[in-house]
Amino acid sequence: MRPNKQPPDATRASDVPVVSARFRALLEEFDLGGSVFYPVAILKKNRKDAYEGDFFYFNIRSLKNALRVEETVAATLKATKKTVMIPEVLRYIKDGKSLPYRDAPPDALLHITEYGGDLKLVLSDEALGGADLWFEERLHSQVVFFSEPLRDSIKAANIRPMTTYPVKVLQ
Repeated sequence: MRPNKQPPDATRASDVPVVSARFRALLEEFDLGGSVFYPVAILKKNRKDAYEGDFFYFNIRSLKNALRVEETVAATLKATKKTVMIPEVLRYIKDGKSLPYRDAPPDALLHITEYGGDLKLVLSDEALGGADLWFEERLHSQVVFFSEPLRDSIKAANIRPMTTYPVKVLQ
């Protein structure tokens, strides 16, 4: 970012989402499931002067448990179309070791491995109810899920940089 250019509407600071006042206003039109905003100043490169405008840390507090693990792995493997080396899509950590998701206890956090653009997350229809923005309980990741109406509003408002990917929902 150039020194005098305004920060984007959506960015990260230490893995915490930071949003502009414009993006906050859009988000507040939806069910955020108890998520909260905290005012923050964004400093310019000289680390003295703050950018003009209001910015907020966005603490996403909404969780859902809708990830369909087997379907996610199957859909991703199908999308990769690799026959020589089948990639590990999800893994879990135990005693500092990364192990296949099939060995994970039912409540273990799953980690997304290197997947490029081939990852195909599949959720149950439980994802359709409740908050419009959430993290998945079993997914240890910074992946944020948006409802389709919220995604469409973000796209229509031209919020940058905000790239979203479709997720398959099984009913």
